[in-house]
Amino acid sequence: PQALRSIGSVALSPCEGWVAYTVTQKDLEKDSSETSLWMVATDGSADPIRMSAPGLGAGSPAFSPDGKLLCFTASRPIPPVLNPAGGDEDLSTTQVWAHNLAGGDAQPLTFVKQGISSFSWSPDLARPRLLLSIRDPDPDADAEKKERDKPKPWVMDRQQFKRDYAGYLHNRQGHTHLYVQEDGVVTQITSGDHDESGGAWSPCGNLVAFSSNRTAN
Repeated sequence: PQALRSIGSVALSPCEGWVAYTVTQKDLEKDSSETSLWMVATDGSADPIRMSAPGLGAGSPAFSPDGKLLCFTASRPIPPVLNPAGGDEDLSTTQVWAHNLAGGDAQPLTFVKQGISSFSWSPDLARPRLLLSIRDPDPDADAEKKERDKPKPWVMDRQQFKRDYAGYLHNRQGHTHLYVQEDGVVTQITSGDHDESGGAWSPCGNLVAFSSNRTAN
């Protein structure tokens, strides 16, 4: 049952010589699956190298512009001591992590409380930046934890009130906007009562293109 595997996302190193990819392995007995991160030489001179430990999932591999970091998304606890913003709890939402190919354990690159949906590196070596997709934080999250036995009614104020794979689009869900992280500072670059997706850098690194439905419904 554990022999059922499939290749997922693939990333080519800008320095050539390496390909990173994900492998999803299904366990029919446990009715579960796990996605791991791997890297292999393009000339086939060595066996594939597993970059994520068993039990630690990883996805969306991407090399940094200089090829020194292999980045990926993962939901792993980040101890407060590693979080520049501090806090008393481990941050366990989906973040961007990075393996330094020179050696060492993976380290988190982002510390967004609500987590990130996707990321991409800017193409310019002189000014490396991360383009992040982040959903708005839920302002009622803390209140809901305290009053789980008193759920609030969902108010629908739009014609399209639900979407496949997203569920109900009620006001408390928030929207997904684009942010740029540079030198650890995260700056929001889109806003409003709509969602943005598919963010991509221009070859010069000065512009960002994205898709968004800006109609009323």
